[in-house]
Amino acid sequence: ISGDGILVGKVISVSSGSADVRVISDRESSTAVTLLNGTRTIGVAEGMAGALLTLNYIPQDERVEINDIVVTSGLESGVPSGLIVGIVNAVSSEPTAPFQSAILEPLGDARRVTTVTVLLPEPL
Repeated sequence: ISGDGILVGKVISVSSGSADVRVISDRESSTAVTLLNGTRTIGVAEGMAGALLTLNYIPQDERVEINDIVVTSGLESGVPSGLIVGIVNAVSSEPTAPFQSAILEPLGDARRVTTVTVLLPEPL
């Protein structure tokens, strides 16, 4: 995470002197998230082409608006709730589909981050 509590990526491998991190906008990345809307809608944010994310599996009856803030939900092992992920830029909904989706702009730009904090799992 960056110093502002913004999720930038996840450690995917560790060696004796370094760690590999996958940024949240990477196509291989997915993160359990919550919209900070009236009902705290949960979903899965996935990386897509470019620097954006897509938020999938939002039930049709949930209200999602542009500029809604998205944070980690805490439903994913090793990722605490409340880390800032991004904001909603667009919402896509088809009346016959069970879910709607949203495009998110990450608030952390991994290309410009110089210092991060690595969260370690709690000991058993």
